[in-house]
Amino acid sequence: PISIKYTPESHDPHHRAPNAREVLYGTEVGTLVQLLMESDQARQGFTLANTKKLGAVHAVYSDLDLSKTGVNDIVIGREDGSLEIYDMDEQGGLQQVYSAKLSESINTLDGGCVTSLTVPEIVLHTFSGKVASYAPAGGGLLLPEGDKRLKGMVTEQEERHAAYDAQIGRLRAEIDDLRGQIDKERNKFAEKSGNNALLAVSAPFTVSDRCKLEPEEACYVLTVETAVPIFTVAIQCTIPLQLLDVQSNVAILSRSPPDEDNGSLTLATYRCQDSTSRLSIKFKVREGAQGVLQAFIIPNISPKTCVSVTHKIKPLCLHQRLPSADVDRATNELVITGTFGLMDMHGWVSALLPDVPSTPADASEAVYAFKNTLL
Repeated sequence: PISIKYTPESHDPHHRAPNAREVLYGTEVGTLVQLLMESDQARQGFTLANTKKLGAVHAVYSDLDLSKTGVNDIVIGREDGSLEIYDMDEQGGLQQVYSAKLSESINTLDGGCVTSLTVPEIVLHTFSGKVASYAPAGGGLLLPEGDKRLKGMVTEQEERHAAYDAQIGRLRAEIDDLRGQIDKERNKFAEKSGNNALLAVSAPFTVSDRCKLEPEEACYVLTVETAVPIFTVAIQCTIPLQLLDVQSNVAILSRSPPDEDNGSLTLATYRCQDSTSRLSIKFKVREGAQGVLQAFIIPNISPKTCVSVTHKIKPLCLHQRLPSADVDRATNELVITGTFGLMDMHGWVSALLPDVPSTPADASEAVYAFKNTLL
């Protein structure tokens, strides 16, 4: 689990567990799981599968009944920018009532009356710091209390349009003020342009990255996201990679010949055409050799800076870890004996296979199950 939400009102329309406390948690693989906890036990409820292969569940919220069905809706914010709202039907199943796609990952979710005095809405916070709200029909900006238009002098539609115009005017004034601040900073930068090294060090930016195995396609996806627009991303790897196309990418791929003398068997550059702060790089790799993948991210800001991220590619990188092994299948057994301990064996397994913790959970034994994604 990478996100969790305690919900005071349980999503249990048939009252199968009236005394249970509900916890909703999202996982790295994009599923949402209900956990019902009682005084002496905890059991799993429904599981919302990630059938569309969307991103990991970064945020969960369930304190508002936006669809007016008597049960609070479940709002999910994902790593790939997907926003989903689910309602519960009479049979206790989840049904999607709304979805949206943002250009950057969603970090947190909340709700309440923000731009309206009476209609609650969903508020989200993204990776780059943006705050956005989503309101149901009838929601949105309303005039401040005391305005004469609240007294019935105009229709509700005219009132709403006037509120939007007032809000736009305030935002434009704020933008003009920010532009003035930018001009001042540009003047400071022009005065100090003689010391580029000092300026480059003083202009860092935040990068979020993850390299994830896609079992259905037997390939990896490296995703980088920054708080500022990306200019280019350079890829260097010590083993050969087969770079694949990604439909959502707005970047031009340029491949360079390998530099075997320096151990660079894969060299490529992704240059972004449009303004984007998120880039996905899909690639296939052969098992058998370990390697190091490096990505150098250069933002579209001045002065030019660079942040590098590194990921290790394990020799058995196309093996997917499973919760448990299928004991009903016929298996072979390999027994290794010698003068070594559990930590030694755990180190060997960790060096060969992905998603293995740095230390075993149990000091006496460790059991892991993996599946080859090529089979």
